[in-house]
Amino acid sequence: MLLEVRELTAGYKWKRVVFSAYLEVGEEELVYVYGPSSSGKSTLLKGIVGRARVFSGTRVFDGRDLSNVKVGEMSKIGLIYIPQKGGFFEGLTVKEHFKLVSETPSLPRDILSLMGKLRFPFKELENVKAKELRLEDKRILSLIIALTLNPKLLMIDEPFEGLNDFTTIREAIKLIKKDLHISQIVASRLIPQKVGLAPDKLFFMKSGFLTPSRFSSFSL
Repeated sequence: MLLEVRELTAGYKWKRVVFSAYLEVGEEELVYVYGPSSSGKSTLLKGIVGRARVFSGTRVFDGRDLSNVKVGEMSKIGLIYIPQKGGFFEGLTVKEHFKLVSETPSLPRDILSLMGKLRFPFKELENVKAKELRLEDKRILSLIIALTLNPKLLMIDEPFEGLNDFTTIREAIKLIKKDLHISQIVASRLIPQKVGLAPDKLFFMKSGFLTPSRFSSFSL
């Protein structure tokens, strides 16, 4: 198992937001967590990577106890959290982002292939600052930046929020699983049928409690 979360209770300062959550993510699995706003989805993801206070519970990633890993080192071991608003620097151009995170002058071939399949207009946007991009392009940019860091698990917070058309983000999530073989946790207030995804595991979250959905696996 790639990620094992046991009895995770997490929150901020003295306030507990997530209570005794159990979650497992296997290799190349797409796990989907849905629930209403303020149900604790973001706190769950932040708790896993240590961005929220962990009151109790265990988190083991790729055989490693995450309680011994600093927040800034999570990406180095292959665990990356993409917040709903962020994952990029507003003042940098698209090209400058890739120069910042890539160790080579050019992007890896598999990421270039992904951008091509998503029709991401890299050449047109390379000198455009992130703050000037459309919301959908900002979301794709944050995904591509995360992929350059060679993740084993991507945790994506509310990737569909604010979008009228879910096609590009949905296809990106599918391609990351199918072509790049990377595990993902997607947290959204929308049910997976609404956005056109068929996850390997499905969880519902409400009032800080995470429960497996009775539709743990289904096809569209």
